[in-house]
Amino acid sequence: MGRLRRGKKERAQADASAARATAAAEARKKSLYKPERPPEKPIDPAWPPHRVRLMDRLWGMGHSLPGGDEYILEQFRVFSPSSAMSMLQVNAGMGGDGRSLALNFGTWVTSIEVSDPLVESGMKESYKHGLEKKAPVISFNPERMKVRPNGFDVVFSRLGLHRLPDKEKTIEQMCAGVKPAGHLLLIEFMPGDKPDPGALEHWAENEPSRPHLIPGPRLAELIRAEDMDLRVVQDVSPDYRKMVMQGFATLMAGLKKKHLQEDRELGVALMREAEIWMRRLALMDSGVLKIVRFHAIAPASKRKKKKPPELS
Repeated sequence: MGRLRRGKKERAQADASAARATAAAEARKKSLYKPERPPEKPIDPAWPPHRVRLMDRLWGMGHSLPGGDEYILEQFRVFSPSSAMSMLQVNAGMGGDGRSLALNFGTWVTSIEVSDPLVESGMKESYKHGLEKKAPVISFNPERMKVRPNGFDVVFSRLGLHRLPDKEKTIEQMCAGVKPAGHLLLIEFMPGDKPDPGALEHWAENEPSRPHLIPGPRLAELIRAEDMDLRVVQDVSPDYRKMVMQGFATLMAGLKKKHLQEDRELGVALMREAEIWMRRLALMDSGVLKIVRFHAIAPASKRKKKKPPELS
């Protein structure tokens, strides 16, 4: 009887072991199964993959704007950035400016951007540096833009506003997001001192995404209407001309023929980007287009805006 019971016990153990082995095999099969990928978002025609890849080589890793780390650090030292500060950049490209500030000063910078390819590339770079929380790059819809009131020490945009059509709403939200005694910084394309509507229209038709320019006096008016003290309005076109030429010179110095042979799309993107910037620089040289820096400071005690009376 004892041997019989032992036999039953051994068979039960063997059956249980076989069942576990079968379950493990099924689990392995399931782990190897790859479900169908969800449909990918349409590629942004203004930012095809090869143009996004070119940005790293042209302006510096993770940057989509001229100047790279050196320029952004120089511009922001005036704000005495620190780990106690938080900033917001509107239409930030790949968020390279924010990562530079986070890495060098410990500042918390939220970068919001309308183009999904730039958001994806920028967020990958933030993860790479462990900055997914300190310097995230987030997609946003400008039509539903809502900035946290009094949430940031500095709110800024660098060559990003011309891609947003509704300047009034954008400026209103950016100013609302500035803390009392905080800063607003805008660096943007706008019509130059020698207006030429025909030249600007031709330029707009050949830009990757159609620009929506606003004259300098009108932008200043919108900023002041939000109870901001506009301290600086400065033409920085010469600085950008220098940075653009330096970026292309550095890229070409390190680019070999085999690189273009191995990556033909990179060569196409390079030629296209050179055309874009040479056209912009030509208009700046002729006075038709310029890049202007605006710096405004919020009052130490911000007043709540009065709502207009409802019509009965």
